[in-house]
Amino acid sequence: MQLKIKIEVNPTQELLRSDVKPPFDVIKITKFVITVLLIIITIGYVCYRALITPAAQPKIVNQVMADVLEPSQPIAEKIEPEISPSDKAIEKAPPQTLEGKVLEAQAPDRLIKAGQPEERFLTTPHESPKAASLSTQSLATNVVKQVKAVALSNHADRSSQQNSHIVRAQLTSAIVAREPLDKLNSAISLATTNQVYLFSEVKLLNGQDIFHRWSLEGEVLANVRLSIDGDNWRTYSSKAFTDDMVGAWKVEVVNQQNEVIHSVNFDIAH
Repeated sequence: MQLKIKIEVNPTQELLRSDVKPPFDVIKITKFVITVLLIIITIGYVCYRALITPAAQPKIVNQVMADVLEPSQPIAEKIEPEISPSDKAIEKAPPQTLEGKVLEAQAPDRLIKAGQPEERFLTTPHESPKAASLSTQSLATNVVKQVKAVALSNHADRSSQQNSHIVRAQLTSAIVAREPLDKLNSAISLATTNQVYLFSEVKLLNGQDIFHRWSLEGEVLANVRLSIDGDNWRTYSSKAFTDDMVGAWKVEVVNQQNEVIHSVNFDIAH
């Protein structure tokens, strides 16, 4: 009896071939997942940047102003005045100055007047020496009068220029909203108020300092420095009074050249 066993060492290709196809394509799925992850990461980064970046805040200017400050804290504030067309024309015009021209007294037979043609005054043989002397004295008197008039005009012009820096100056019992609450007269009673403010509005003193000089019976008791930081500027100082400070008071507004440009007199009584 013979038993034959046949073993195939190399199976045929048909046995190894599988007709079953995988349900999904792994490569395509991998690419899709990577794409989705990239999109999610991008969106997350944009949202994170939006959250951590603060929005632009509008600039806020702190304009807190106290209605009434302490006496030791004078305030000053720039204001924009309402300028009429005529005022604008005046501002644009160049400043005009008055120059005094002194007439020079010369010899009796010759007198030259400023701005006029030369005139000669000659004595004739028929004119007596007495008449010529009277004529010379009269001319010299006229020259002296004209010189005095020019000097007075220059002094008045300087005074007007100093006073032109003061727009307002008044005594008041309080400052509210950067303006005087009232206007005190020259007689002030301690029974009514024991603190007085001098409110000042000045112009054309930008960049300079002014002083409020408080005096009792001619003795200076306080000298307050106030800085001017605009062409039109409001400022004030104050003085508290006690029972032993009654009498005649004066407060002066003084410029940097130590010139008094305004003064106010008042009396403090019980």
